[in-house]
Amino acid sequence: LVIGFTAAVFVVRLQDASQDPPSSPSHPIELVASVSCIETSHQAKRSATVAWSPLSSHRGLIAVGTVANAIDDSFETTADLEILSIDFSPNSAKEMPSKGTVKSSERFHRLAWGGMSAGMNSFPLGILAGGMVDGSIGLWNPAAIIKEVEGEALVAKVQKHKGPVRGLDFNVFKPNLLASGATESEILIWDLASPASPNVYTPGAASQPFADISSVAWNPKVEHILASTGASGSSVVWDLRQKRPVISFTDSSTKTSRSALAWNPEVATQVMVASDDDTTPVVQMWDLRNAHSPAKTLVGHTRGILDISWCPFDAAMLLTCAKDNRTLCWNPSTGQILCELPSSSNWNFDVRWSPKLPAILTSASFDGYVNIYSLADTGSGPSSIKQAPGWLKRPVGASFGFGGQLVSFNKSANPDAHRAVVHIRKPCTEPEFIERAEALDVAMAQGMLKEFCQKKVETADSPDEANEWQFMNILFDEDTRRRLTNFVGYSREDISSQVLALQLKDLKISEGGSLHKKEKKKKVEEKEEAKPAETASQETEAVANSSVDTLFGGSGEGDDFLGGSAPVPAQNPPEARPQPVPESKPLVDEPIGPNEVLDEAIKKAIICGEFEAAVDCCFKFGRMADALLLAATGGKELFQRTQERYLQLHEAQPFVKITRSIVNHQLQSLVEHSDPAAWKETLAILVTYATADEFATLCDNLATRLKEVGKNTKAAILCYICAGNVDKTVDIWLQEEAWAAGYSSIKLQNLIEKICVLLVLDVCKQEVVPNVVGDKYAEYAGILASQGRLSLAMQYLVRATAADSLSASVLRERIFNSDVRNFYSVPQHQHPTFPFELYDVGVAPARPVQQPLSSGSAGVPQQAYNAVADAFGDAFGAPLNVQPQATQPAMQVPQQQPMGMPMQPQAQQYNQQFAAPQQPAYGGQMQNTYPGQMQSAQPAYPVSRRGGGFSTDGPRRHRMCRRSSLEASPRVGCR
Repeated sequence: LVIGFTAAVFVVRLQDASQDPPSSPSHPIELVASVSCIETSHQAKRSATVAWSPLSSHRGLIAVGTVANAIDDSFETTADLEILSIDFSPNSAKEMPSKGTVKSSERFHRLAWGGMSAGMNSFPLGILAGGMVDGSIGLWNPAAIIKEVEGEALVAKVQKHKGPVRGLDFNVFKPNLLASGATESEILIWDLASPASPNVYTPGAASQPFADISSVAWNPKVEHILASTGASGSSVVWDLRQKRPVISFTDSSTKTSRSALAWNPEVATQVMVASDDDTTPVVQMWDLRNAHSPAKTLVGHTRGILDISWCPFDAAMLLTCAKDNRTLCWNPSTGQILCELPSSSNWNFDVRWSPKLPAILTSASFDGYVNIYSLADTGSGPSSIKQAPGWLKRPVGASFGFGGQLVSFNKSANPDAHRAVVHIRKPCTEPEFIERAEALDVAMAQGMLKEFCQKKVETADSPDEANEWQFMNILFDEDTRRRLTNFVGYSREDISSQVLALQLKDLKISEGGSLHKKEKKKKVEEKEEAKPAETASQETEAVANSSVDTLFGGSGEGDDFLGGSAPVPAQNPPEARPQPVPESKPLVDEPIGPNEVLDEAIKKAIICGEFEAAVDCCFKFGRMADALLLAATGGKELFQRTQERYLQLHEAQPFVKITRSIVNHQLQSLVEHSDPAAWKETLAILVTYATADEFATLCDNLATRLKEVGKNTKAAILCYICAGNVDKTVDIWLQEEAWAAGYSSIKLQNLIEKICVLLVLDVCKQEVVPNVVGDKYAEYAGILASQGRLSLAMQYLVRATAADSLSASVLRERIFNSDVRNFYSVPQHQHPTFPFELYDVGVAPARPVQQPLSSGSAGVPQQAYNAVADAFGDAFGAPLNVQPQATQPAMQVPQQQPMGMPMQPQAQQYNQQFAAPQQPAYGGQMQNTYPGQMQSAQPAYPVSRRGGGFSTDGPRRHRMCRRSSLEASPRVGCR
């Protein structure tokens, strides 16, 4: 197996763990080799000392200054300060283009590049400082060198030291502070807040004995600590606040000259010191907590070491270069040489890690080249590194686990501790969601859903949402129908008061009656023009029937009719009675008031018992109230026909149309022809007059009409709730949730709150929740589980048990197996139903055991040879530890059934003999042996019911899980 990283390739061998002896520990992964080459990416033909840009925005710039005590092939004696640019893009040229060059009066022993500090706006790239041969320090503006700003590149040249300046370093905390070291142990601190005229200070009295300072370095962790070393072999640590040296250390066994010094980038008390003596070319690590002797000594160079550099990104990598023309990379903690850079033909005197680019470093040698190296991701050879660099390691990491657990690791605060610190937390990433979920749970547990609905009404974001919650709040009341009519604006008390308070002036009647006579006459004329024949016939009939005698079929003499006696039944038998006049429209536009002739005729009809004729007469002359009164006296059948005739005659009036539907109990027709815009009126009629049996159906039909015809889903939701149609209600809510704005968890919370309240209502209670609700419960439970609320999540999963939802079943099983210590993980102390179908494939028969035969003894039947067990060995179980007796028949092993096929009765009987016990209730003890297992002198074999493997010293059972029909994806689950 080859694992590739950015700058390393690790070759790993995976060895078969099953081949290891059972008693020995298994190490299936072994590191065989690692390859991380250091390759030359860029090169410049210069004999120069190097300084990297400290700015992230210009991290690809380096400054090179002509090094002292070196002459090139042309014997050039001038000195240059040059800024080069490095292009790290693929396939870029190795030559580094020059961004700018300036001449220098003297050559350089050391270059240092400081960053920006407050008040140095004219130095956007910081400031360059050079330690010169003549003891001066030159200050340059790198932005002026590369022509980014106008002005002179040389800002100042200060002369305070008496000899060459070999030590130079900027403070990383205060870039305006520069430390320099020269001859006679002289160390100076320069304040470059005003670079043109810097201020200079001393850290304290010069250390004894006087010697040349070869290196100075600021502590990367403590801003006021400075270290220096030199030719005397003594190293000094200075405290600028106290203005004196705080500690001095030297190796008494090797009092040799020291050439370089570097602080540990992570541990403030550790410092590396290099020796340039050819007899003792070592690098020593000193721990200032015990400065009596070096804590570690690195031995590898054959001649004196000239420079060292500690990697700022990985404290386990240290670079050294020496007079043996080698540049080595060390692990200072172990003293191991990690890799070696390509060697040069002359001394390597300068080596630097990039402060802003991991895996990039520079090396300068007296062969006249400055090389840029990078840790490449391919290659092999002597320069391969033996450990992964620190910048490839994760300093911190985090991962969410099931149940809302967050596992994180980070480096220990203790620098001596090499182990990472691991934390397990349960953070709440959805505080609003959890707060509302717990409030809903409390309301349901305490039976305070009515108060919960009222609170939702008060905090609703929209009027439509407030109406939904108010509607569900009403359904919790005992007098539900009365409150529903009040909700849709038809309060019985208010309507009664309004009707009784109605006055004539409120009717807004025009002069001449409710309908102007001219308009009415005009309508009559239009009808007459449209149907002249019909109108003429009606007029003729009206004239013919105008007399009372003609109306009742008499001779036309009024005295004979009024004075005559009642007709004799024998002369006018019931079957010979004339039928009532066919129903027709009134002959007059306005009702005829008291009229002597008409009243007399009606009276005679009543006396004769001809109520139908009297009713018909009243209808013809517009006396509707009299007709209804007479019909009520004439019997139920006559009253019903008269009532229907009246309603048909006045069906144009809105209230009559509604009254007709109510009287005839035609509420379904009323719903089908209702106006969707007047849905509140229709719902109020249903609430008032529909029976309990038909109310749900009528409300469901009204909701469907509102949704499909009126396109009013908000009103449809309320009617579906009245109908108890959970599926349709939830479908509309799901559509609204998909279009709603906001976080998905909050939208789901809004939906679950409505569903929970809806299913509690008497009209919506169901034994089995719909599948769509079960899926939403499972999704909701998943979010609760991710927030660590496993108990609450299990409650919703239990509600979704009968919903036949695979996602709910899988999550329920996962919560149960997540932590058996939690009592809520096991509802009613039982294992939840496994969401997949289990197939028992039986026990693999053991290999045949050859029994030795004694002379004269009968042979013992052997078990049949099993090719599968022979091919796979212990993978299919060890031999059953049963010793057959000569007097007993051998146990017959049934023939194996194909895997996944239902077992035959014989195989079932065999498997039952060694069947595992039924899973006990939560907390129960497992049996140590199978029921019916044959006992022997050997102890019974325990069977592991959990874990990833089987015991290697007992009979094994194998189970195969087949995907349940509930599952949509090809997934196999095993328990």
